[in-house]
Amino acid sequence: MNGWKLLTSDFRPPIQGGDPVFDGAYPHVLPTVKLDTSNAECSFGWNYSPTIEAGFNLAGLWRTGRPNAVVLVEPSADAIQRGDKWRTSSLTLVRHATDDEIRAKGYDIP
Repeated sequence: MNGWKLLTSDFRPPIQGGDPVFDGAYPHVLPTVKLDTSNAECSFGWNYSPTIEAGFNLAGLWRTGRPNAVVLVEPSADAIQRGDKWRTSSLTLVRHATDDEIRAKGYDIP
């Protein structure tokens, strides 16, 4: 099941920060990481949301003062759901969400 990953406008994780996870060229496969399969809601692995709305609920739209990048992702086969998000050992970043996809969810694009 595809989902959505929110990153800052310069492609950094919006909550944890750190270095950019990619350079903006699609498609991009993120490195494989260890996946926590426990029942912990917040843990390790690549996190993503099933919907754009769920992503904004977790990461916000303007956390850094600039709009977050909303990216369609394809998870690896080991994806698991924990709470209102999913995590997986690897993600393929497919493309940016279109303005229309974001507006259809009720969010304004400046």
